[in-house]
Amino acid sequence: MEKSINVIASFGAAIVIVGALFKILHWTGANEMLMVGMFTEAAIFILFGVLYLKSKEEKHYDWEKVYPELMGEAPRPVAARHTGDVPGLDAEAVAHLTKSLKSLTDTANSLSEISKATGATQDFVKSLTTSAESLGGLNKSVSEASQSLATISASSTEAAKYTQNYAKAGESLEKLNAVYEAEIQEASKHMKAINGFYGNVNASVEHIAATQKDAELFKAELAKLNANIQSLNQVYGSMLTAMKG
Repeated sequence: MEKSINVIASFGAAIVIVGALFKILHWTGANEMLMVGMFTEAAIFILFGVLYLKSKEEKHYDWEKVYPELMGEAPRPVAARHTGDVPGLDAEAVAHLTKSLKSLTDTANSLSEISKATGATQDFVKSLTTSAESLGGLNKSVSEASQSLATISASSTEAAKYTQNYAKAGESLEKLNAVYEAEIQEASKHMKAINGFYGNVNASVEHIAATQKDAELFKAELAKLNANIQSLNQVYGSMLTAMKG
């Protein structure tokens, strides 16, 4: 069971690293791969929690009582005993036993360090995710800076051409100014002619306005004359009728 758990944890860590690599290098599907890695890591942590709840309580042995070195205390001196009477317990066996006890002590210290490293590994995974996002932003900034440097390099090579074009533009502006001055003089002459024409037009309009007033008076007088003629026709008509009757 413990072996299977280690295999699952290794595969999950591999998926997390691949997702972070996609995010750092801005590959296609980086966000999806990072999400898969994070969900996988979360599932593994949940699995560890469930297995821990279902696991049996481990037996605890007070190894400190047997090996005072585990508590940082100096080992108690043991009175020398004569081992000549014990069968099979010679000096070589005692040295081998002492070496085994020392190895056991080192193993216990290593297990203590591993238990501390487990918590540090979880913090490392979180830090790795944050670093992946930061490196992604840094990669983007470096790319933009490279493009800017390329643009500056191209601009420096075109500086000489720009200076030549600027000198040519100055000469063209001088010629253009001379043309503009000639055009302004011609335009001034045309404006004077146009002003004279508009003056004649205004005089004609005033004359037409006066003529219109005269036409209105003539029209009114003509209407009066028509009225008088109609009255005279009525009078003549009455006289003819009376003469016939």
